[in-house]
Amino acid sequence: MLDWMLPEKHAISILKKDHAVPELKIHAVIEEEIFYPAVRKHVGKNVMNEADEEHHVARVLIAELDKSGARRRSP
Repeated sequence: MLDWMLPEKHAISILKKDHAVPELKIHAVIEEEIFYPAVRKHVGKNVMNEADEEHHVARVLIAELDKSGARRRSP
């Protein structure tokens, strides 16, 4: 609400910027296509299955954010 009052280097400003939808999409793709395959054999199947489930939920939420953002921007 009063985000404009926060300095650019403030932790909340940085977190909000990092969690914008396009950045979340890129973050998810990097994790799923590069990080997870590299880590999977080291941490075990159960941990990675849980991570896969969480990413599925995140993708659904990102899609919802995209839809709601598009509705707000259209005239």
